[in-house]
Amino acid sequence: ARDDTPDYGRWLAQCDEAHDFTPVFWFGSPDPMTCASAFWILTQGSPETREAGMQGARAALAAQMSLHGGDPRALGHAAGAAGEARMQRVQSGAETVDSVRDDIEACNVAFGLQ
Repeated sequence: ARDDTPDYGRWLAQCDEAHDFTPVFWFGSPDPMTCASAFWILTQGSPETREAGMQGARAALAAQMSLHGGDPRALGHAAGAAGEARMQRVQSGAETVDSVRDDIEACNVAFGLQ
């Protein structure tokens, strides 16, 4: 998440954002499967977030497949299971909503979905 980014990386990202550019890099960006599970959580929300969640999950799973291969259906099920487990951690207080939001923001940047 953004907290893992060194100061100079944050300054560069802020400069990019101030001038309406998508940041080129983001230290600490989650791996594609973490992104897919975070986006899965969005698909469980309101109709407004469902489409964004599906779009993000597709991008993350495509990145996962291009990096490591794998069966798309199995990867989708794994992302859903990981997303459900993460949602339960948030509901139990073991993880914060902000950490999920930070990952989604970082994943949006990583996949150019902003």
